[in-house]
Amino acid sequence: MYHLGIYCFSCGDYVKQIEYQQEVRGRLIGTAAYSQHGLSSFPGGFVRGHMALGMAELGEFNQIEELGREAMEIVEKVENALTLVLTYTCLGMAYLRYGKLELALEYLEKSYEVCLNSKVTFVRSYTAGAIGQAYILDGKPRQALAVLTEGSRTEYIERGIWTVHLLTVLADAYRVTGDVALALDTLSRAL
Repeated sequence: MYHLGIYCFSCGDYVKQIEYQQEVRGRLIGTAAYSQHGLSSFPGGFVRGHMALGMAELGEFNQIEELGREAMEIVEKVENALTLVLTYTCLGMAYLRYGKLELALEYLEKSYEVCLNSKVTFVRSYTAGAIGQAYILDGKPRQALAVLTEGSRTEYIERGIWTVHLLTVLADAYRVTGDVALALDTLSRAL
């Protein structure tokens, strides 16, 4: 159910994603929420953050804060870098969709910092794309370009996940700063 939820999110079926992850959330309570269950991350924290993002994609913002509190209670206690990066990023993106830019930046900056200071590199491109998008929306395209350029290094793109997100945001940053040729080139790269 955990992996089916992630799969459904990736396919854009947020209703099914939330259904599967709600089941996982219901099972991962108490001490079970603080266990890895054979995974590299702690699903009790991540599933709550990921549900918040799925709900935000549907425009359902009423449970984001509750899910965020539950997720943070777990991830900050277990202190697993992968779980922190994934959960902070999901919550940051959820708040970005909710229109709460300040909260989004708070989570995304934490995520990016953990990503930079750990061996969790396969999500660096997605994390950079997320914070870059927030910086663009915050009127800081130059700051976005710095993060996005670093996140688009070959080793992060080749070994990363959700890299198209970074490239489309990078193209947007080039567009906002007036470099249309680089924006088009980057979009072609994304395709």
